[in-house]
Amino acid sequence: MTYSGRPAPDTDAAQLLLDNNAKARALFFAEWPCLTSMQISEAAVHGSKNPSMATSRWKSGGKIFSVEHKGMEFFPAFQFQDGQPHETIGRVLSVLGKRKTGWQMAFWLTSPNGWLDGKRPAECLNDVDAVVGAAAEEAQTIVG
Repeated sequence: MTYSGRPAPDTDAAQLLLDNNAKARALFFAEWPCLTSMQISEAAVHGSKNPSMATSRWKSGGKIFSVEHKGMEFFPAFQFQDGQPHETIGRVLSVLGKRKTGWQMAFWLTSPNGWLDGKRPAECLNDVDAVVGAAAEEAQTIVG
């Protein structure tokens, strides 16, 4: 079977990729707390009848991102400070947001980064310039 005029991908390789993605996502949830819209709304004390209003507004405004897991939307907790979006996340999203999916953003922010001396961006969010600089390096086109 072919698609787009090319041979179909090896089903064993495709299944291995799916399995590895599932394991990586499970490990992410085991290490990094994530919140639902309702939990964020309660923490931010918005008092809105629609608990997803703030997260929807913040997400569409490029201030936060989400990941989907088992049919639900989750927001990694590290992107909030005192119930509000952390400034650094919005700045990183302005650099990388169109290049990466929510899961790619989550993995980038929680992986050791050479531009941050091996630290994970999510652990350095208070060093705005360093994290945004690392995001800018990530956004560079690789030539060679």
